[in-house]
Amino acid sequence: MTDTPSCPSPAPPPVWQPIMPSDDLLPGTVCGIRHLGYPIVLWRDSQDKIHAAEDRCPHKGLRLSLGFVRENDLTCPHHGWRFSSDGHCSLIPAQPDQTPSHSICIKTYPIRDHEGLIWIANFMGNGAETVSACNLPFPIKPEEIPITCS
Repeated sequence: MTDTPSCPSPAPPPVWQPIMPSDDLLPGTVCGIRHLGYPIVLWRDSQDKIHAAEDRCPHKGLRLSLGFVRENDLTCPHHGWRFSSDGHCSLIPAQPDQTPSHSICIKTYPIRDHEGLIWIANFMGNGAETVSACNLPFPIKPEEIPITCS
């Protein structure tokens, strides 16, 4: 009797969940939320694009949701470190002439603005490269989603 090799199961597609009404996040603003127990920071840049990342600055651990948007980057309120939409540090004000190390970064999350709601992808699989907006439930109206503030 021979053992049959086991093949890894393909990762399931991401599950999109609404997290807040889109109108509640204005251009140039920052908002902190908890999603599935994780602190997440959301920000909308001047081009009206929404971004989501881990709500923790890698420098001193301060909540980035206490910060602000500057030149479309999320800016930590403590020392002003800036993070671009891909999560990499784009500027350290104390070293303005140096390019920050590529290893200085925050985890980012797939996010979509659709039908008046902001949606975040929950992953069971391996990463953002598998995200597709076609996994969003269509159509949906904001009033169909119960949203409670805590």
